[in-house]
Amino acid sequence: MVVPESVSAFNSVCGLMQNEDGSGLFSRIYSMPSLDQDQVRKLILSLASGYRASHMKELKEMTRIVDPENTIKTEKQGEDWRCHYTKLWQLHEEITNIDTAIVSVITRLCRGNPLLCLSYFVILLQSGYIKV
Repeated sequence: MVVPESVSAFNSVCGLMQNEDGSGLFSRIYSMPSLDQDQVRKLILSLASGYRASHMKELKEMTRIVDPENTIKTEKQGEDWRCHYTKLWQLHEEITNIDTAIVSVITRLCRGNPLLCLSYFVILLQSGYIKV
């Protein structure tokens, strides 16, 4: 069942994203200047330490036990989740290099769009299609 109030909220947000006058989020994303392969590689590598740090911070906060007397979490479960997501998100080591073939595919498929290239790289990484 769709909550009736959600439809108007969705339409409002979707409208902001699709404004045809160029001010919409979709228009701004797709009108970004394209990057070449070297620029995409440098962009990914420049954000790699932030990717790792932010995901490690998220894991820490996600598994933190705030009130031991009033929680369903255990230390063991927290450690299991940290291990699971460290492996899934490939946080065990920092990304310091990217294979040229991977950068080539990402740049070609995303037409050099910076946001799409970054998003696609993270999807490939977190889905296990590329390895650190």
